[in-house]
Amino acid sequence: MKIACVYSKYIAKAKDFYDILAKKYPLVSISDADVIICLGGDGFMLSCLHEFFNIGKPLYGINCGTIGFLLNERQDSIDIIGAVSHAVKFNIHPLVANFTTATEENIKTIAFNEISLLRKKPRSAHLSIDIDNENRIEQLIGDGILIATPVGSTAYNYSCGGNVLSTNSNLLALTPINPFNPLRWKGTTLKDDSIIDIKNTEENRPINMSADFQEFEEIKHISIKLCKEKHITLLFDRHRDLESKIIKQQFHQQQ
Repeated sequence: MKIACVYSKYIAKAKDFYDILAKKYPLVSISDADVIICLGGDGFMLSCLHEFFNIGKPLYGINCGTIGFLLNERQDSIDIIGAVSHAVKFNIHPLVANFTTATEENIKTIAFNEISLLRKKPRSAHLSIDIDNENRIEQLIGDGILIATPVGSTAYNYSCGGNVLSTNSNLLALTPINPFNPLRWKGTTLKDDSIIDIKNTEENRPINMSADFQEFEEIKHISIKLCKEKHITLLFDRHRDLESKIIKQQFHQQQ
């Protein structure tokens, strides 16, 4: 098995562990590798999902940061080849967003965790929400709204009170951010083949969009759907895989 290794330039522990692995294994280039080892934190792992999405090679992450939800635990004595050979595979599908800005620019992007719409100025956002071409909320008033995948449901979505979703749930989370109207609406879950259309109904109340770590300003309209045609594979140790982490999060246990 041929392995490549990348690491976060912002985490000293990641570079230190890279040096350990480089002495132990004959690392190859990304193009020649069977598996890519990613050393860093969750933010770095998320950037790797975006960077390597189209190359068709699995990623095995090792946590050198803090929480490490998307990564495996670091073990200095780890047998990387053995760990990868026996790892559990999870195919991760991204959300695809097609949106129009206030300047009539049409843009397409993806997100593996969540897409969030937030008010740009200290005035509440006014949003209309259609699901599969049927209007479900005529006017959501609040700070904004987000759509999360099962992987992303444990992150920003969870802190906003949204549902934590199992990897095999075939659901997406639709979660309001500090809603005023509908009052006390907690959000909902949607089938993962749903098409979600959101419009800014008042242009004098601009909204911005975040797609994972990407930011876009003044969104007029956005259409979001899960891309089931393409995926990237994450590898996890059998004793602590992605689904077991999510289950613990569902029951509010410490990771």
